[in-house]
Amino acid sequence: MSVPIEHLYGLWRELENIAVTEEEGTLVIRDAFIHFPASTPVLDIWAWFEDSNNAFVVARMLYG
Repeated sequence: MSVPIEHLYGLWRELENIAVTEEEGTLVIRDAFIHFPASTPVLDIWAWFEDSNNAFVVARMLYG
């Protein structure tokens, strides 16, 4: 079952406030975010957003 797109937009706005750092050449979140622990790669979180609803496109959110 897909997550409502409006909910994902809200979570995306929250994610924008999460600090990101680099670990071994990979961008990771510094603090926990929803069910993702600290040090989760950003790309894994982006993939979760897109897998949660086919209408959500990370590239569109990043670049308009």
